[in-house]
Amino acid sequence: MNTDCVLNLDLKLNICSNLAEFKLYEDNSYNLFMQLYENLSLFFENKPVKMKHYPPDYTPRSGFYHLTCENYDHTGNEEDRVPNLKRYERIQWPKAIIENIQKDCPHLRVWKNKRHGKTNILILCVELKYVIVLSERTNYLLLTTAYPIEYEHTMRKMLKEYELYKKQESSLI
Repeated sequence: MNTDCVLNLDLKLNICSNLAEFKLYEDNSYNLFMQLYENLSLFFENKPVKMKHYPPDYTPRSGFYHLTCENYDHTGNEEDRVPNLKRYERIQWPKAIIENIQKDCPHLRVWKNKRHGKTNILILCVELKYVIVLSERTNYLLLTTAYPIEYEHTMRKMLKEYELYKKQESSLI
């Protein structure tokens, strides 16, 4: 295995050992989120990575919920987000992967796409089946979401999008 690979990181899982105490688990996960993402500097390609803080009338935990919850119906309504334990467990992964990303890691695919008029940078670890989405802003990147890929068709779709991006990028040279 490549020594510069993100797979060599000690990517810990933040496990909920008792669902009856989910509120405590959520609060502890939020405190970990604050330590990792709000209280420390995170950079990707020399740009600061910041967290979501909108809509401000929804909750101060909006950025946290984008990493730990899913909107299964894709309504766009923040109140429709539902906790996803696999996302909670991997709350530490985006920071670890972003900080240790190596261009020559054979398991990583990094590309750009456009969604809802915004340019995003996607960081996909094929081996871990995990993707991070950073949205480009003028002077920073927004950590929009990150999640484990649970379905093979989703992985195939992402890899197809990556290959198309690489093909278009190489045709510009």
